[in-house]
Amino acid sequence: MELGTTPAVKLPFENAIQEEIEELKTSLIPGRNGLFLFISFDLDNSTLFKSEAEDEWPAVIVFFYDAITKMTKEKIDDINIWKYLGDEIVLYHIVRSIEGVYDIPDILFGIQEDVLNRIRREFPKAAILDIKCTLWLAGVTRVKAGDVKSIKDNPIYEKGQIYRNIHTSIPLENGTVEDFLGVDMDTGFRIAKYSNKRKITLSAEYAYLLYHLSKPTNVSKIDNKLKIVAFKELKGIWNGRAYPIVWYYPDWSKSDASFDYDEHIHNEIIKDISRKKEIEHLDKVFEDAGQKEYMDHFIEICREYISEGKKEHVVGIV
Repeated sequence: MELGTTPAVKLPFENAIQEEIEELKTSLIPGRNGLFLFISFDLDNSTLFKSEAEDEWPAVIVFFYDAITKMTKEKIDDINIWKYLGDEIVLYHIVRSIEGVYDIPDILFGIQEDVLNRIRREFPKAAILDIKCTLWLAGVTRVKAGDVKSIKDNPIYEKGQIYRNIHTSIPLENGTVEDFLGVDMDTGFRIAKYSNKRKITLSAEYAYLLYHLSKPTNVSKIDNKLKIVAFKELKGIWNGRAYPIVWYYPDWSKSDASFDYDEHIHNEIIKDISRKKEIEHLDKVFEDAGQKEYMDHFIEICREYISEGKKEHVVGIV
């Protein structure tokens, strides 16, 4: 399908959404509607480290937070901290260009390796630590805090997935906190459970988008970096169908060095790593799981969004 063309199959609610989209834009806070990438960096083995390095671990956590924040802001535009969760930092990036879709995994892999090496050099007892990274994609609609409770009263709600993910302010006793809520947020945190050191775990939706946007010129490059390593049932996701766990590595033909010699004993995914699926298998996965129609339409919207260089945009079905 050519860039910017209308998809062959239209979802039944698409026309209704397009009719309402301009009105909806005026009710949303500018600058926070569109295509977002969410990034989680998590210190692995941190509990063991805390028990063995009581004098070092607080400084390591602060160093980790500071290094991740500085390096991501230096290398990636439009990136912000979302939240801290114990030994995990979660950030979000507002996608502005095609480079923002393709290059982020490469950049994050470099940051992951660099920060880990710096921690190990700076802190002698930190050799047992590793860093895991998870990356997922979401179309997000900004909703004013006072409008969250009345979302279902909006006529658009019943016509599609306009509120699949929202960005809003959650009121607290002493103010408000910015938060993201939705299906793709849940998916991202669930796949993080299957992340692995020296890899990046990608949501299947993001991997699918990379694969199809890369056709035909860049597909071999993508194939060599992304692999489906397992299928797992994720609570509340895909109606109980198994979800593809996708790992990124810069060159899978050289990935053996990234695994410990005995890692397969402790990690069930690595036990079957030789049976990993090529990324092109996602076509069949999304078809069988009933997700392909949604994703193909989503890809067309992403193409238009990226090609137009939107600074502010409501993604039509997300």
